Amino acid sequence: MHGDEITHWVALHRADPVAFDAARETVIALELARARPQDTGPARQLLARLRCDTDGVDDEQRLRRAARYMTAARAQMARAIERLEQAAALRVAN
Repeated sequence: MHGDEITHWVALHRADPVAFDAARETVIALELARARPQDTGPARQLLARLRCDTDGVDDEQRLRRAARYMTAARAQMARAIERLEQAAALRVAN
């Protein structure tokens, strides 16, 4: 995401939080639609948990909770990449 895009999203959130949420949901839906269905299960589950966890909380708490989810997702991705690298190294060794 480039600076101009971030500025746009911040401005939209400040001007109209409901429109921001609608636009965010649209972007998420489009990204999920682009992926293979078998690859979207974990992402859909994570989004459902995030929505449940952030429903009805103020913006600051929502941001903190979303950051926790992003950190957890990043750690999960790093573990998956490490497993892939180990599997590739085993294949090369054999």
